[in-house]
Amino acid sequence: MALTYGERKAQIAAREAAISRTGRDIGPMPKVKDAARREECARDFNRWCTTYDGGTFDLPWSRDHLQVIGIIERVVLNGGQFAIAMPRGSGKTCLCIAAATWSLLYGYHKFVLLVGSTETAADEMLQSLRQTLAENELLLADFPEVCYPIHRLDGIPHRCGGQLLDGKRTRMCWTHKEMVLPTVTGSLASGSVVRTAGIDGRIRGHQKRTDQGIIRPSLVIADDPQTRESARSRGVNSQSAQREKILAGDVLYAGQPKVKIAALMPCTVIYRGDMADNILDREKHPEWQGVRTKAMYSMPDDTAGWNYYAELRANGMRAGVDLEWATAYYEVRRAAMDAGALAAWPERFVPGEISAVQNCMNQYLKDRPAFLAEYQNEPMDDAVEQTAALEEAYLSARCVPDVAQGVVPAWADAVFITIDVGQYRLHWEASAWLLDSDTSVMIDCGIADTSVDTDGALRRVRDIQKRASLVERGIVSALDALRERFVGFAKVGSSERILPRFGVDVGGALRGDADAAAAWSSAIISYCRASGRTWHALKGARWTDGHRRRSGERNYAWSDRGFFETNSDWYKTRLYESYQRPLVARGGMVAGSRGFFAGLAATNAEYLRHQRSEVSDARGHWDRYSETLGRGKSGSQNHWWDTAYMQFVMADIARNVVQPVAATEAYVPVEVDDVRRDSLMM
Repeated sequence: MALTYGERKAQIAAREAAISRTGRDIGPMPKVKDAARREECARDFNRWCTTYDGGTFDLPWSRDHLQVIGIIERVVLNGGQFAIAMPRGSGKTCLCIAAATWSLLYGYHKFVLLVGSTETAADEMLQSLRQTLAENELLLADFPEVCYPIHRLDGIPHRCGGQLLDGKRTRMCWTHKEMVLPTVTGSLASGSVVRTAGIDGRIRGHQKRTDQGIIRPSLVIADDPQTRESARSRGVNSQSAQREKILAGDVLYAGQPKVKIAALMPCTVIYRGDMADNILDREKHPEWQGVRTKAMYSMPDDTAGWNYYAELRANGMRAGVDLEWATAYYEVRRAAMDAGALAAWPERFVPGEISAVQNCMNQYLKDRPAFLAEYQNEPMDDAVEQTAALEEAYLSARCVPDVAQGVVPAWADAVFITIDVGQYRLHWEASAWLLDSDTSVMIDCGIADTSVDTDGALRRVRDIQKRASLVERGIVSALDALRERFVGFAKVGSSERILPRFGVDVGGALRGDADAAAAWSSAIISYCRASGRTWHALKGARWTDGHRRRSGERNYAWSDRGFFETNSDWYKTRLYESYQRPLVARGGMVAGSRGFFAGLAATNAEYLRHQRSEVSDARGHWDRYSETLGRGKSGSQNHWWDTAYMQFVMADIARNVVQPVAATEAYVPVEVDDVRRDSLMM
């Protein structure tokens, strides 16, 4: 009997549904390939890492690694909190992601919450975990109940909704913020959940309904939950304090009743007193069992050998041979140069290096403050970093005996003269620069009298406008004298002369009338514009949101036709950092020849003793500097300090980092001579 249209339609639909179910059904489930291997790793996190994640952990463990692995294992199995600060690149985040995978596959935790400094950072952790489950062949072989359904997705998350296993839905979820593992009968990880959250986002209220009821997070991994900006914000109501409260409250109380939550926090101490520094302090937070490890537990004794190594390293980089010269020297004298040094991880070094000690010293020479923070987890205290380290003895030690006054070293490719303008005198400084490395040395300095108050006449002028006019004429006369004096500088070993660029401060030493001061500043700007492209008017200002909008969201300078308004705090921070670098490292700033600049070093040290820095309220990208005492009380003067930070402004102008609104002629540096041992880096 012929089928009716309705019956035929139903028959076709049933056949297509059967075909669809067959295509979506991934059964049967493969068997476990090596049950013994799987069982050996069940309670041994160390063995798990080397067995199932050997591609990530391919170097031998250090003693610090073994200590950390033991604590992670205990926390995952028994609950509790653990904060760990390890040197950058030691694998602390990878260990925590491995711990999350281990705990999920063996069913130790059914809900894992990944917390990052931002939501994006947390999503990246989840992506790493998902990639491990989807692509690790050993896990696919030994944990098919979890990895086989994931493997059958073929990287297409939309298949989760319809996937079947022996006719039953696997109920997987595979989004960038949540992962639900397949629901499989007999699987220890059946229906387990992993979610992400930024520490300043939604932490409270995470839960998931499953066949066993509602589950809440039992393992929290907070990976580096602070940014550099939040770390710089310290205090009672600071970002660091708020994030510390979120960890102590929202995160650690995210679990369900009668379940002891486990929490792991791999972190980096960026600044003294930041959130990570406080959490790791066992006196303040004993519950976190904070552990700090270092790259170097003791530094080498052979200071002279490493100083010469630093010379070779810097010169080799300039010559384009990287570490070849320095490594050859170190290889010959390795026994003596390693004496007293203790590297935590002997196997950690990169191609071109031959030991972990050499690797650590390269990082130290590159940037000492960064090395202390990122590799030693002991950042310099702000006061030490920005004041005590710059006392007279430190500055004097940076004087170089073979730099002659007024002569440009062979390695330099630019000379800048920066001028701090006052009513009665101009303080000026001439420095030679190697622009591609931010390395500089002062070669001359002095004070130019404006000759407007030789007999006290200026002080007797009551009219502020007339007084401004007299000051203006005196300043212009002094600037003319400097321009005529410095038509070019001789260069060591060369017949060429380098033409200097001038930067003139227009900041307002004339007080008492805002209009008169503005007119005076305008006159200096006009003078610089009329003097050609080698003259630049500079004005330091305390940066605001309005300045950033005007400068296109840059945080250092805004310019218009040869006039540059700069963020003086930002450039002062650069100056501090330059002084803190080792003398033989690229990017260091030195004072000049001994004796000639000894008094200048003392002057700057005296001024710096009365400086303090505090975090800027504008994004925290720089420090804000102010004097702890008035100048009249401390007797300190900032003239030379201003000429020094203006040198960095001039260097940025020369490199076309800061460009005027109007098109300007590109700066073409002089060809750099080879740097030899008789140059600055002696």
